[in-house]
Amino acid sequence: MIKAILTISMLYLVMTTSYASTKLSQTDVWYLSFLPENYDVVVGVMDTKINKDHPLLTEFIYRDKNNNNSDNKGVDKDGKIHGTSVASIIASSQDETFNVHGISRKPGKIKLLPIKMVKEMTSIDDDLHQYAMDYAIKMDVDIINASFADYSISKELGGLYQQAFDQGIVVVASAGNSAVKESAYPCVFEESICVGGMLNKDRLWEHSSSGNTDFVAYVDVLLIDENEIGFKGKQGTSYSAAIISGAIAKIMSYTGDFSKEYSYNLLKKYAVKIDGAGDRDGYGYIDFKALVEEFLIFEDKFITHPDNPDLAYHFVVVKEAVSPHKVVDFVLKNIIRGDKTYPVNKLVGF
Repeated sequence: MIKAILTISMLYLVMTTSYASTKLSQTDVWYLSFLPENYDVVVGVMDTKINKDHPLLTEFIYRDKNNNNSDNKGVDKDGKIHGTSVASIIASSQDETFNVHGISRKPGKIKLLPIKMVKEMTSIDDDLHQYAMDYAIKMDVDIINASFADYSISKELGGLYQQAFDQGIVVVASAGNSAVKESAYPCVFEESICVGGMLNKDRLWEHSSSGNTDFVAYVDVLLIDENEIGFKGKQGTSYSAAIISGAIAKIMSYTGDFSKEYSYNLLKKYAVKIDGAGDRDGYGYIDFKALVEEFLIFEDKFITHPDNPDLAYHFVVVKEAVSPHKVVDFVLKNIIRGDKTYPVNKLVGF
């Protein structure tokens, strides 16, 4: 049985933090992937083009009752695939070569709706922005991930954002990468959730904009690149926002509570300030392990190899906190050989 378990492909999160030279699978963001998904959640990714045919993303693309997965009319073949990288953090399947996956890693409940509104991240067309917001509202998405900063919007577009807030859509936006306090949309809206960047739990990202920040998350990430097979390390609050969008999607799908207030207060409850950051990190970064432990129990189990008593495996079994404490996953944490322990900390899964 042990041999069978160890041959299962190990799962990693799609992100890494290059500053610490470790994968986010070794940070508490990894714990979000354990939360079971019970309710359907649609995340509208307002961004550049998304490669909907990417093998790691295609099963997460939202399709309506007619099996239609087309985006709004703004989609064309121009522009960088910034949106593909952002989307891959929120949800993507495991890659067998690189052993990475998104916060949601099993296709089914959490879906991505591509909404193209920019050709290049440095140029945002107000008319296309307005059309994209109107499309998101009509599609009744649950979350809008807005990994961009728009410095001037029309009165009509402002009205559409208010309509989205009134409709209960949660808007998660990136703070920007200018290293100054600024008023950019949609972060400037009080109802939005504005996300800045950090390198690790002790260090804010020096380029993270501020002024409206609610929370911060990692900026150094390994994610799907502009082609179908590669991965590339990138930085930016665009990816920080995607982490928070992925977290909220998981919370919604597990609990069935789709209100902004519930997710926001849960994030705030487990937020930790970065020393010396002042107000630039808002409430701080999220202790995702502590947040997930509100719903799940992590139990240590030790199994000795049947043919070698000096070899043991340290597993962490993941169970739901509510009775009957259903097992949802398990992790190979350490391999113990004699008096030496070798950390593994890899999700095995079912």
